[in-house]
Parts: sequence; C-alpha cells; structure tokens
Amino acid sequence: MLAKDIMQPVKHVALSPEQSVLDAMCAMDKETDSPMPTNGVVIVNAEKKALGILSIKDIIRAMIPEYLSDNLSEFSWQGMLKERAEQVKQIQVQQIMSTNLVTVQANDSLMHCAKLMISKHLQRLPVLDSEGHVLGIVHIYDIYDYISRVTCPVEK
Repeated sequence: MLAKDIMQPVKHVALSPEQSVLDAMCAMDKETDSPMPTNGVVIVNAEKKALGILSIKDIIRAMIPEYLSDNLSEFSWQGMLKERAEQVKQIQVQQIMSTNLVTVQANDSLMHCAKLMISKHLQRLPVLDSEGHVLGIVHIYDIYDYISRVTCPVEK
C-alpha cells in the first residue's frame, strides 16, 4: 500500500498564502470528498508547490487570543467570536500557517507514512509528485481506516 493509494486528493481545498483565514475556514467547511471533516489544508504557491499547512488548531489559535483567562464570569463567547471573525478577514493564511513541512512522495509506503506521523507527532502529510507538486494529503485517519479495514472482520 502506497501513499497515493490512501491519500485524499487535493482538489479545491489547496489555498494560496495570500488568502484570508476566513476564506480558509469557509473552504474547509465546504470540503465534502472525505468521510472525515477537513482539519487541515495545504498552502501552495502559483506552481502548486507546498509552502505550508493550515490546521484547525492554527485557526483556533488565531481566533482565541492567548491573553483570555479561563475564569471570566461575564464573558460572551459569541460576542468575542463575532469580533474575531471580522479580524480574521484581514489575516492572511501565511501569517498563521505552519511552514515546517514534512512531506512524502506518492510512491512512499504506508509504513513510511505511519512512521513519520508517529515519530513527528503529525496529523497529516502532503503527498508530492516527483516535481514537488501537491497531489493530496494522507491524514492519520486514512492510515487508521486502512488498518481497521484490514484487521477487523467484516460483519455480514
């Protein structure tokens, strides 16, 4: 089993670094090709080469200011989130994306992908062709799904 066999193809959810965080959130919400929710997208340049990853954790970090205390009794989440939503229209993806990319090639083995994810504590790996263009993403749940299909008996 190879990365290209289990990856989720990158179709319309590959974003440019200049797009807003709001654009990214909306694009991730519209992704329906995967059985699991989209929890991260590849950020690409004009040549479709990977520049970074934007995860839901990056977005939450941008939406929830670090200075907020857990014990604010009179705090309105809804009001704060509306205000922050207006602010993320001005924040570009490149300002909050992760740029320390770990990638795999389309013909890398499932075992190689799993080993990288475990050793580097990753949730997703961009899959590249031989020229460095993004073909798809292997998510940790893609590996789990394959393992569970192979190991769990099929009920009839």
